[in-house]
Amino acid sequence: DSDSAATFAAQPKNITSRTLTGTPIAWGAQPWDKGATYTSPDLTPVVTKIVNRAGWCGGSSSLVFVISKADGTPYRLSKTYDNAPFFAPTLNVEYEIKSVPKDTCIQQHYSGQLIADVDDAEEMYSGTDAGSVYLTSDTLELGVATEARLVGFRFRDVPISKDAKVLSASLILTARQPSKDAKTVAPSFTIKGEKS
Repeated sequence: DSDSAATFAAQPKNITSRTLTGTPIAWGAQPWDKGATYTSPDLTPVVTKIVNRAGWCGGSSSLVFVISKADGTPYRLSKTYDNAPFFAPTLNVEYEIKSVPKDTCIQQHYSGQLIADVDDAEEMYSGTDAGSVYLTSDTLELGVATEARLVGFRFRDVPISKDAKVLSASLILTARQPSKDAKTVAPSFTIKGEKS
């Protein structure tokens, strides 16, 4: 247990072995069009739980989010750092400036992208490859393609002060491919943060 999320590693169960926040945030994802960006629901409860940890240190601690869908179809394909660094997943957080200690150089809004190939990962959690972790995929498959998987994102050195009052937070993903399912089908994913 630490106060900064560890880098992803190509080791068995490197995502499922992490301790995650309690109640997940549900994301009913609409059909995706190639190249368009999609914003998750508000992740304020998840971010708040993490930055309120006793050892959280804004500017040197890292946040991890895990997206999952246990079974069924459809799924969504997101661009990765490996595929398109300029379109890598982004985290946006806005917080109450009055909740930040005086004499700090922290801004009221944070927006950061993944910055390395080890900052996004997929872990298979069903089928013959269950537990396998992949770090260099050019596509992140959210949901279930042929086997169920978890997708993790790690944002480094997030400059949010401990106990800052988070007003809003969201992940922004860019579609790598259009949805393969009918336009009327909306999968539901869950998002949790790592309690580090």
